[in-house]
Amino acid sequence: HQAERAVGWISEALLVTLAAQLTTTPLILYHFRQLSLVTLLTNFLILPAQPAVMILGGLATLAGLAWLPVGQVLGWLAWLPLTYTIEIVRLTARVPFARVDLGRVEGWMVGAFYILLGGLTWWGYQPADRRAELRDRARAIWIALTGRVTDRAMLALSALLLLLTTAAWRALPDGRLHVTFLDVGQGDAIFIQTPSGRQVLVGGGPSPSTLLAHLGQRMAFWDHDLDLVVLSHPDDDVLAGLIPVLERYRVGGVVERDLQCRTHLCARWRETVERSGARVWRGEAGLRIWLDEGLLLTVLHPGPDLFGTGADFNNNSVALRLDHGEVCFLLTGDIGEEVEEHLVAEGAWLDCTILKAAHHGDAGSTTEPFLTAVSPEVVVIPVGGDNHFHHPHREMLQRLEGQTVYRTDEDGTVEVVSDGRGYQVRTER
Repeated sequence: HQAERAVGWISEALLVTLAAQLTTTPLILYHFRQLSLVTLLTNFLILPAQPAVMILGGLATLAGLAWLPVGQVLGWLAWLPLTYTIEIVRLTARVPFARVDLGRVEGWMVGAFYILLGGLTWWGYQPADRRAELRDRARAIWIALTGRVTDRAMLALSALLLLLTTAAWRALPDGRLHVTFLDVGQGDAIFIQTPSGRQVLVGGGPSPSTLLAHLGQRMAFWDHDLDLVVLSHPDDDVLAGLIPVLERYRVGGVVERDLQCRTHLCARWRETVERSGARVWRGEAGLRIWLDEGLLLTVLHPGPDLFGTGADFNNNSVALRLDHGEVCFLLTGDIGEEVEEHLVAEGAWLDCTILKAAHHGDAGSTTEPFLTAVSPEVVVIPVGGDNHFHHPHREMLQRLEGQTVYRTDEDGTVEVVSDGRGYQVRTER
C-alpha cells in the first residue's frame, strides 16, 4: 500500500507539473524567447517545498505587519524551503543544453496554441460515442481531401521537418549587412552579421543570460561559431556577459587592448581567451580587418600610446568604424570628451551614417564638435532603463535635438540593415 501511495503521489505531482508547464510555456516563450528543457524535472523536484514557502512566507508577511520579531522568526522558517528551491533551480540551470534560445514568438502563435489547448480540453470532456462520431467525420473529410489516410508518425515528422527547414531558412544570410544594437540593459553589445554570414560581437553586457539569449535568437540553433569578438573595454558591465560567450561559442579571433586591469573578471577573461585558442589582434588605431568583400572594420582609437593611463578604461575604449559601401557605422565604446576632442583635432576619419553614442549617453560624451565631425543621420544609445547613473543625461539629449535617435531602453533591440547603398532601421518595440 505504501508503494502504491508513493506511485500515486509521484504521478499526481508529475501531472500537476506537466499541467502548469503546458499552460504557461507559450507565455514564457512570448516574453522571454527561451524554452527550458529541464522545467519538468525542476518543477517536480521543487514542488514538495512550495506549500511551505507559500504558507510560511505569507504568515511571515502578515505577522511582520503586526509585530516584526514574529515575522522574522517565520521568515527564518521559510528560508529553508526557499533556499532549497533556489539551489535546485540553479543546479538544473547548469545542465548542458538546459535551454533553447528561440527567435521571436508572435502573439498569434500563442493565441493559436490556447485555442488548440481549449479544443483538446473540450474534446476530452466529450462522451466516448460522441468522440468516435467526430473522429469518423474528420477521417472522412481527410480522405476526401487527400485520397488517403496519412500515418500519424508521418504527419509529425513532416511538421518537424517543416519547422526545422523554416528555422534554417530564417538563419541563412540574406546578402545584406545586419548591425544589431542589443538590448542588454546597462551594457553595450553590438552583433554584426555580414552579407556572407560571418558573425561579429562588439562589446558585452552585465548579464550573461541576457547576452546569450540575444545571440541564440540571431544565430541558427546549430551554429556555435563567432568569427570575431571585440572587447571594447574591460569594465564589469562588458566582461560579465562576454566571458560566458567565449566559453560557449567557438571564437575565431579577438580584438582587445591590453590595459592595466587587475580585477578578477579581467583575469578570467585572459584565461578564457587563452583556452579558446582564438587569434588575438591588438586593438590599436590603424588596425584594419576585412570582414567581407567591401566590408571593412577599422580601429580608430586608442593609438600606440594609451590615453591618460592604462587604467582609464573608458577613454582607452576600442573605437571602431565599419564601412559598407556608402553606409558606415561609428562604434565609440565609452570614450569621453577628451578623446572626442583628440580624434577631431587629428582629423580622424569620423564622418559616418550611424553613430553609437558613447558611454550610454553620458553628459561628457557625444559633444557638439564631435557630432559636427561625424554628422550622423541616426544616433543609437545603448542604455539600461532606470539606471542609477541617470543615463542618458539631459545635456547630451539636448545636443541630439533634431537628430533621429533610438534608445535600447525605449525601443528595445535596434537593428540596422544595409545593402551598402541605403539602410533601414528596425526596432523591437
